[in-house]
Amino acid sequence: MASPQPSLREIGEVLLGASSIVIASHTRPDGDALGSTIALADTLRELGKTVLAINQDGVPPRYAFLPCATSVHQPSALKDKLGSPLFVSLDTGDPDRLGDQVWKLVTERHSTLVIDHHTSNRGYGEVNYVDSESPATGQIIYELIEAMDWPLTPTARDNLWVAMATDTGSFQYPATTPRTFAIASRLLEAGVDLAWMSAMLFQNHPFRRLELLRELLGTVQRSSDGKVASWKVSRETIKRLAIQPDDNEGLIDQLRSLSGVVVAVSFEEEADATVRISARSKDAKQADVAQICQAFGGGGHRLAAGARIQGTLDTVAERFLAALSQELDHDGTP
Repeated sequence: MASPQPSLREIGEVLLGASSIVIASHTRPDGDALGSTIALADTLRELGKTVLAINQDGVPPRYAFLPCATSVHQPSALKDKLGSPLFVSLDTGDPDRLGDQVWKLVTERHSTLVIDHHTSNRGYGEVNYVDSESPATGQIIYELIEAMDWPLTPTARDNLWVAMATDTGSFQYPATTPRTFAIASRLLEAGVDLAWMSAMLFQNHPFRRLELLRELLGTVQRSSDGKVASWKVSRETIKRLAIQPDDNEGLIDQLRSLSGVVVAVSFEEEADATVRISARSKDAKQADVAQICQAFGGGGHRLAAGARIQGTLDTVAERFLAALSQELDHDGTP
């Protein structure tokens, strides 16, 4: 029988009881992963804790503007500085997504606390707090700070805003709740510069991102019933345009925004003969993309999930789209 989930206060006590703490999140980190990591790390430092924030891929250029972004290190730069702290995994549904370098540190030296909101998270830590109803791990971290009556530092405030704004699609996605807006309001009252944050997040892209979008639009395919729209990006395109891992973040919304589309899918060819799949659904009743991606070894949320599959770009796309078509055919809708 699974252990009951601890309360936020119990999670807080676990953190307070640790002599030192290492915090990490998934590879190819997004705004929620980085914002949550930096916010929790800064809060715990304010409480007098020794904290290291790590990510196997480091901080993408898109998020270099985050306050204290330089405090997130790649594990290769730390070597033997870690000792035996509590390891905290944030916003990571599967331990493999931490990356092999980070996970090696976990398995060799650390007890693990997992804080996450992914539906596919089965609890791989000694202590697990998984709230799949929360739209962002950043919201959970804010609620932890509030439950423990910890100070909300300016760094935590700004990073939590980024975490929530990005993972809710600027507060548009269905998982966004009145509680989410209440927290956002408190962060604004605490001093978040909304105009600057919005400009840095959504109006600060490199030109190569536009070039990538042009290439992607040339590969768009739509199912005969119009419910599925997909595109592909080859390794050749990535090299030719010098695309960085975070350049395509959010571009899939161009597909999801189409009238009649239920699921949008992006297929990206990677260097290790795998294809990275990102799937977004408008309606979990018609298509639970987390469930579909789990069948391919991935996971995520019902409306946003992904997987990595061995194979060529075309064969992987064909297999995944066939499984998705079958799921839509069985959704029970007219």
